[in-house]
Amino acid sequence: MKVRFRAGVVTALHLSLLMIMAQAEGGPISDARLGEADVPRLIADLCHDDRRWNAEDALDALREIGEPAVPALRAALDSKDHQQRHCACVLLSEINSGPPTSRQIDVLIEALRTDTIPDGSDGKTLRVANARNACETLERWPDLGADALAAALASDDWQQRFLAAYLVGRRKDTRHAELVCTVLIPHLRSNNIELDALFAGAGLYAMGEAARPYLVAALHTTDGQQGRLITAIIRDIDDPTTDPHELERRARAFDVRRDYGMTNCWVPHVEFSIESLMHYMCFQTRGP
Repeated sequence: MKVRFRAGVVTALHLSLLMIMAQAEGGPISDARLGEADVPRLIADLCHDDRRWNAEDALDALREIGEPAVPALRAALDSKDHQQRHCACVLLSEINSGPPTSRQIDVLIEALRTDTIPDGSDGKTLRVANARNACETLERWPDLGADALAAALASDDWQQRFLAAYLVGRRKDTRHAELVCTVLIPHLRSNNIELDALFAGAGLYAMGEAARPYLVAALHTTDGQQGRLITAIIRDIDDPTTDPHELERRARAFDVRRDYGMTNCWVPHVEFSIESLMHYMCFQTRGP
């Protein structure tokens, strides 16, 4: 006798099997029964360990639980486990609509560094972009973390220096103009870091007149891309415009592209999503 299974029955059996396997491995099962009582176990699963996918499953489950998980996530910011600490920080940015705590800001600043998230040294990948989340959160709350960001301008980690300089520049904190310009102006050069010139230009332009002497001093550069971008930034500081046709004309005139067709690395006055930078910058596979 030949047995025919309908597609829906097969799917149900497949899902049931997956749930049994997940339960056998000790992983969380994301269903309506998840609640506050599950939070301690899920927080523990955020740690770096030898179990595959348990941190991924815990992230999804904690997102589903939402606000009831916030106190435990805040406590996890003090964890000595790097992965757990940063997963908790990302979840807090996603779940909690209020301003970050001082401890969360410390972890956000730490997240700007080159680290093993999302690409681990053990070959495992975690779907958490901690540097991207840090930049997005710190841009959302521009009045917080000013001193910590200023300290990060002197970091021993190139990525943390660059992202801190970008954020301080965008905040128009001219007290640190010299350090910001020292970090960002070299990133206007043609190099092997996609889109860094775009964000360096945005940070420098936001500093306005405070950046001018440092930009002028760098005009002697022998790097063609850097020279064109410095000229464009100074031009836009002197003669800003919001006219869309003029903006398009300027973008075309200073269109700096990669050989493989990368987008403009300087478009004056245009608001952009930081996700484009984080997509290229924060998988931490290359340095300057």
